[in-house]
Amino acid sequence: MPNARYGYVLTNDENGHVIWSSINDNNILPSQSGNRGKFLSTSGSGIHWASGTILIKNDSTTNSTFYPLFVPATGEITTANIRQNPYSFSFNPSTNTLSAQNVVLDTAIIGTGNVSPVRLLRWNDGDGTASLGLKGGNIDLNIGQQNVVLSYNGVGSTLSRGQVVYISGAQGQRPKFNLAKADSERTAARTYGVVDESILPGNEGFVTTSGILRGFNTSSFTAGSGLWLSATTAGGMTMERPLAPNHGVHIGVCVRSHHSAGEIFVNVQNGVELEELHNVLITSVASGDIIRFDSSNNTWKNVPLPATSGGSGATGATGATGIAGPTGATGATGPAGAIGATGATGIGSTGATGPQGATGPQGATGPAGGIWTRKTTTYTAISSDRIIADTSGGPWTLTLPASPVAGQYVEITDGDNFAINNLTVARNGSTIEGYSDDILLTIANTTYQFIYDGTTWEIISTAGARGATGPSGGADFHPFLLFVG
Repeated sequence: MPNARYGYVLTNDENGHVIWSSINDNNILPSQSGNRGKFLSTSGSGIHWASGTILIKNDSTTNSTFYPLFVPATGEITTANIRQNPYSFSFNPSTNTLSAQNVVLDTAIIGTGNVSPVRLLRWNDGDGTASLGLKGGNIDLNIGQQNVVLSYNGVGSTLSRGQVVYISGAQGQRPKFNLAKADSERTAARTYGVVDESILPGNEGFVTTSGILRGFNTSSFTAGSGLWLSATTAGGMTMERPLAPNHGVHIGVCVRSHHSAGEIFVNVQNGVELEELHNVLITSVASGDIIRFDSSNNTWKNVPLPATSGGSGATGATGATGIAGPTGATGATGPAGAIGATGATGIGSTGATGPQGATGPQGATGPAGGIWTRKTTTYTAISSDRIIADTSGGPWTLTLPASPVAGQYVEITDGDNFAINNLTVARNGSTIEGYSDDILLTIANTTYQFIYDGTTWEIISTAGARGATGPSGGADFHPFLLFVG
């Protein structure tokens, strides 16, 4: 007992205070039997056991430092009320409860290193709070600054401080955990903390769910950086937020970067998916779906993307056969007959004119035009082509032969409706009617002859059934042609 006196016992003085009293050889201590919870008193006659409220002091100072009261080992305390201004406490052994008006913790460090002995509550001046040594003797709980959960290791291997875990079930009335990973809903959505001590498989240990976790390797992190659940390493952390479809689970912030004495502030925040929002209903998702608001129940729902155009219509009927092509060009004129011999010169006057020579035979008829061929897309013509240009699939370009010679020709007739889908005739290096421009055919039911005269492509155009030949037009006038530059 602090300040105990050899040869002295605790007694009451005349003011009811407990004081140290000397006992000479003639004093006989009363029996302790049946006097549990009492103390020795000299009030009245002799020394006897007394009970009641005790004001603790030493023999010189009324308001002394508080000293505990010890009772002889043979007498257990049943009820004791001990009071000293300004502190007081009471102990009830039947319920093992100690009631105190105030508790002041000593500022001296108690325990080995930074960890308190199990069940010991001490003042932690470094963290500015009281620390309680938890079961196992490996960690302290800093009161008001940290939350931990005693959990069951269901991984099948030993876990180390600093590994991130999620709740996978329950075991022995404890949460059972497994290593968390951000690459799936199952291993990310229920992430709840970081392991705070080495935990063998099938054993219990503490997991920090919020607050400072210290004493492990954080050298790969930058102090002040945010930490995210890794999508590649089970139980790992990274400074880079994983990209979708991985889950974004924020674990906390690196407080100190160190190879062995690192610290992080744990504050798990699990990112939400679209369907986890309270006013979004996602069902049977299909590629290309969009989100649309349903005002009948104030909910956003996934629906297929509306079609922007109708399907292809049925193929149209085959158009009427085009008009017959024009008659082939007339064959070249045969050579002229030989000139008759000159009559003899008359004497004195001019003789009569000799008879005209016979007419030479007629030249052979020129070849007929070629067979008509239907074309539906970009095409380069050759000499003597007769093209049915079908533009029903859209406008396209027909190119005239390159480097033509005099007398070569190409015939083109409308195979659908040039007025709806035009046909462009490309000059291919030569001129058309003397112009260095292509021709755009825009009139329906028309036929065109492109004849090269050795200098330029000349054009003859007809529309509908061929009527009587009209008067010759002026130079370069074609009512069915549009020159394009």
